[in-house]
Parts: sequence; structure tokens; C-alpha cells
Amino acid sequence: MEHYLRIDEKENAVDSLQKATEFLKNTKNSQLYWKWFIVATHHAVYHFMLLALQNTDLSGIWKEQPKKGLPKLVDYGLSRKVVDTNNSENQLVNFTEAFMRIQKPDRMGRYVNTKPFVADTKHKEAATYLNTILRDNFVHFSPKGWSIEISFIIEAVSPMLEVVEFLVLNSGRLFMDEQQRNSIQSDIAQIRLFFNDYKV
Repeated sequence: MEHYLRIDEKENAVDSLQKATEFLKNTKNSQLYWKWFIVATHHAVYHFMLLALQNTDLSGIWKEQPKKGLPKLVDYGLSRKVVDTNNSENQLVNFTEAFMRIQKPDRMGRYVNTKPFVADTKHKEAATYLNTILRDNFVHFSPKGWSIEISFIIEAVSPMLEVVEFLVLNSGRLFMDEQQRNSIQSDIAQIRLFFNDYKV
């Protein structure tokens, strides 16, 4: 029997997208699964953005405060420094900042054949809908009765699937094996098909 849960940043993102797909299918049995679909989708999008922003020295995904010397680094000698991922002072950027960074050439274009995401109005609005209106309200749920149009959830998620698709397939910054890429594409296709059938 295995006594440890082993997971890395890639598995984390891929698993969240898989769970979102499963939760979406379960909405046919219980409307409450829409809540879990939103939380899992947000988690997946956020962590795919972090994966795309992460540099080989583990930089690119942290809050930066030069005056405080953040993020904190580990010096391995021979001019090789990487971000100290175990230092409690280092904090990941939030969803909104990650979304801003994936649009910046200086963040996304640092390697050969890499490029930033070009967001239009629908992507920017969807990021706000998913992060602030939907996910935050569920994760920090306050006493209330809340009715959400399913069409609004679809409107918030659909453009963010395009973000994940770009990061995985076209940004040049996400290195996934064939099985992971196929899994991601399959999940996105299943979510889109579900959305299309729902609208009919």
C-alpha cells in the first residue's frame, strides 16, 4: 500500500481540469456540482497559468518586492540561484496577477518560440467573472440565497478554456508529454460539448 500522495505542479493542473470535467457531468444528477465545477475550473486555469509563467530558476510566479528582497533565493554557487520555494515569505501571485502576466511579452517571451496570450474583452471579462464573482463567492460563501444562471457560468468558463488551450498548445512555455496534452484536449472538448448540448 502506498503511504504517500505524490503530486507535482503539472499533475496538479491536469487533475483539476479532469475533476472539473467529472463535476460537470455530475451536474445532470445534482445542480450543486456546478459549484465544484467552478472551483475545480478556477483551480485548473490558475495553475496552468502558473505553469506557463514559471521559469527554469522557478521565478516568474511569485510576488516581487525588490526592497524586501522578494522572492527569496537559494544560492547553489557558480552564479546559480533559484527561488526558495520553501521560504514562507515567498508568495505566489494571485489569479488576477497571473492572468495579467501571461499577456506580457517580457514574462512569456523569454525563450525561443514562446509568446504571450493575447486577451480580448471576452477573456478579460471571463477572468473577472470566474475569479471574483463565481469562485470567490463559493470559496468565501457568506449567508445568503444565491441564484446563478447556468448561461452565466458557461459565459465565464468558455473563454478561459481558450486560455488553457493556448498555454498548453501554443505558448511554447508549457512542456507536457503526449498523454498529458491528450488528456487536456479531451477534457476541454468534453466541456465544450456539454456546454453546446446545454444551450440547445
